[in-house]
Amino acid sequence: MLRNRWLLGSVAFIVSFGLSLLLIRDIKAASIAAAIAVPATFCGAIAVNGKQRMQHKRIRTGLEMEIRQLEKWGIQLYDHLSAMIAEQQRTEIHINFLKRQLNQLYVQTAEQQKYKQQLTQDLIALEEQKRLLSADAHHWETEVYHLEQQKQELDLCLRSLLSEKHNAEAELQQLQLQITEKDNQISQIETDDFSSDKLPDEWTEFVAHLTNSELQVLKAIVYLENPNPEIKKIAESYITMPELLIDGINERAIATIGDIIIEPGSVSPLIAEAEYLTNIKEILKFKE
Repeated sequence: MLRNRWLLGSVAFIVSFGLSLLLIRDIKAASIAAAIAVPATFCGAIAVNGKQRMQHKRIRTGLEMEIRQLEKWGIQLYDHLSAMIAEQQRTEIHINFLKRQLNQLYVQTAEQQKYKQQLTQDLIALEEQKRLLSADAHHWETEVYHLEQQKQELDLCLRSLLSEKHNAEAELQQLQLQITEKDNQISQIETDDFSSDKLPDEWTEFVAHLTNSELQVLKAIVYLENPNPEIKKIAESYITMPELLIDGINERAIATIGDIIIEPGSVSPLIAEAEYLTNIKEILKFKE
């Protein structure tokens, strides 16, 4: 720096001395002018140097501001780059997740395709079964129609049979009434023939009112040790119940004799009194 100043002063002195000497042709005046030119040159140099320093300072200040701005931009750029890197990482994670989901969708699509193919095959099989079932249904509908016709015919036959059965039952009842009337007539005739001094008149009247079924029940009670099976058989043959036959005998006895002759409530029917048993045996001897 010092050498530059000496060099500048020397150049200024020599140039000023040479120019002054050429112009005024006076060494002393040229020397004075040269001596004056050296400080002036230094002042100009200082002024220029100050100005340059100011310019350098402004430039340095501007550069420092630009550097700070660049540093600020660099920080922002770094933050932005970090955010971009983080976003890129998140994007890569999301892409990997989407890839896994896509692979799962591929697998699910393949499985659904297989399931669709299986459903298609099942649908074809069901259509075939439906066709066969429709044919079977048509066949069975025809069979049902024929069966319905047969049922109608059978219903007609059944109605006819029921009508015939009803008529037969009516005829049977008529025949039973006729048989009962004949039995009563025969019993009346036999009773009239049997009338004698051996039995009171009420016993004769009692015998006259007995039906054939009641007379058979009375024989079973008198001669059998366990008359229940025989009484049941007699009741079935006359389409009635044993209790009704026994109650009928007692009712006729009450109406004629004035007392029951069969003990009620016993396990096996018994004649209530020994006298009644004797009289019944006499009746049955004549009936036999």
